[in-house]
Amino acid sequence: MKKLMAALIAAAIALCPSVTMADLHTHTLEYVEAVPAGCETEGNAAYYRCTVCGELFLDATATIPTTAEEVTLPPAGHDWGEWRLVREPTETESGMRCRYCKNDLGSNVLVVTLDPGHGYYDNRGYYTEYYEGRRMFTLTAYLKADLEEYSNVVVYTTRETINDDCELGDRGKLAAENGSELFISMHSNWAQSSEAMGVSVYRSFLRPESDELGTLLGLAVTDVINGVTGETYMRNDGHPMIRTEPAYGEEYGDGVTQDYYNVTRMSVMSEKCRYSYIIEHGFHSNPKECAFLLSDENLQSIAAAECAVIAEYFGLYKDGEEPTGARHVQYDEIPPLSELGPVEYNLPDGMTMDASAAFYGGTIVTVRQTNETAPAGYETLFAYDMSASFFDCAVQSHGPVEIFMQTGDGDRIALYYKNGNGMEEVPFAVVSGTAHATLDRCGTYFIVRLPAELEGDVDCDGDVSNKDVVALFRYVSGASVTVDETAADFNGDGSVDNRDVTDLFKYVSKS
Repeated sequence: MKKLMAALIAAAIALCPSVTMADLHTHTLEYVEAVPAGCETEGNAAYYRCTVCGELFLDATATIPTTAEEVTLPPAGHDWGEWRLVREPTETESGMRCRYCKNDLGSNVLVVTLDPGHGYYDNRGYYTEYYEGRRMFTLTAYLKADLEEYSNVVVYTTRETINDDCELGDRGKLAAENGSELFISMHSNWAQSSEAMGVSVYRSFLRPESDELGTLLGLAVTDVINGVTGETYMRNDGHPMIRTEPAYGEEYGDGVTQDYYNVTRMSVMSEKCRYSYIIEHGFHSNPKECAFLLSDENLQSIAAAECAVIAEYFGLYKDGEEPTGARHVQYDEIPPLSELGPVEYNLPDGMTMDASAAFYGGTIVTVRQTNETAPAGYETLFAYDMSASFFDCAVQSHGPVEIFMQTGDGDRIALYYKNGNGMEEVPFAVVSGTAHATLDRCGTYFIVRLPAELEGDVDCDGDVSNKDVVALFRYVSGASVTVDETAADFNGDGSVDNRDVTDLFKYVSKS
C-alpha cells in the first residue's frame, strides 16, 4: 500500500511539477533527540522529521520549518580539565600527570560534581556535636578521594573548604558549567520525630533514565547504615523520589514543570548532566542514625560503597588498566626528582618561604605584591598573590608552604586569605618577632597589623562588644575561628573556657 501511495504521489508530481510533496500528504513526524557536540564531532539540536517527505521542523505541529544545517551543532573544541597526578616521581623514576578534555564524548571520562550540602554551622543533629554541613563535607572528601583513585574521572566540589557555603543555585550551576555528567548533593535528613529514619534519593524530574543509578546508590548507602544500626531502609519503596512542585512557578519549556530543588534544577540545565541526585544519608534527628554519621569510619564506608556503584556503572578504571587508544587525554611527564634542581623563590624583601615539602624540585614559588587592601579597620602591611610555576595551584602539591616575615616590636599580626565567598582568616603565629603561617592554596593573602591589644577584644577589631562574646563562645565550643588568646583569657586564670565567656558577657552587658 505504501509503495502504491508513493507511486501515485510521484505520478502526480510528474504531471504537475508545481505540486510539491508537502501539498499531497499530511506530515508524519518522528522526533530526533538532541545530541551534544563533542570536542571534534558535530552534534544536533532536537528537531522533528517527516518520514514521508523528509522535511525538518522545530515543532511537533510542523509549522516551524528548519534545515539540516540549522540544527547541526559545530564541534565544541577542546576544553581541558585540571591536571591530575597519575604517578608520583621518585629519585630515579619519572612521574606522570594527565588531563582530559571535558567536551570529549567518546573517551569514557566521567566528570563529577560533588556538593557537600549546607555550611559550617548548618543543621544540628540529635547530638549537639553533629552539624550536617560539617559531616557532609567530610563524607564528600572521602568520596572524592575514592573516585580519584580511578584514571578516567575528574571530580569537582562546590565547597573547597569546610567554611565555604555557596548559594544553592551556584552549586548546581557549577555542575552545568564544568561539563559534569553526574551531580550529587550530599545531605542528611531531619524530621520533627526522632523516630524517622531511612535513606532518601531524589532525582531530576527531567531525567527518568537516571532512576536506575539512583536506586543503586540509595540501596548501597542503606546496606552500610543497616549493617550498623540494623533498622534503616531506603524510603519510597527502594526507588528515587521526584519533587515536581514548581519552586518559582516556572517551567523548563514545553509545559514541563521544573524540579523543586534549586541544585537539581540548575544542574540539569546542561544536557551533559544526565544524572543529578540529592542523597539524604539517614536522619540526623534520629539518635541511631545521627550517632552513625558522627563516625568517620562509617562515613568512609558510605563513600566506598557509593564509589563502587559509580565505578561499576560508568566503567571507571585505575592506573595500569587504561585501555589503549583512549581519546583526547594529554599526558605530561614529570622528571625524576634527582634530575630536578632546588626550589627557587621570587619573594619580596622581608619575607622568606619554605616550600620544599610542598612542591617538586625545580618549582619557582612566586609572591607578587598587589594593591588590594584587607577588610576595613585593619592596616594592610602586605598583600600578595602566591603562585607556583609547576602546578596550577598549591592545593595540588604535596604539602603546605611555610612563610616567615619579620614584624616590628609589639606588632599584632593577622593573615587573611581571599576566596570566592570573601575573607578567610588563616592561623598566623608570631614567635620572637617572626610571623609564621602555613599556606595550602595559591591565591591572594593579606598580612595586616591589628589594633593595640585591648582586654576582651577577642576578634581584634579595636572594640569590646557582643561580637567578642559570640566569637569567644564559638571558639570555646570548638568552632574553627581565630581569636586573640591573651584577650580571650578575660579572667586571667591562664585558660580560655566558658568562665571567660560568662565574665566577658557580664562585662559587655554592664558597659
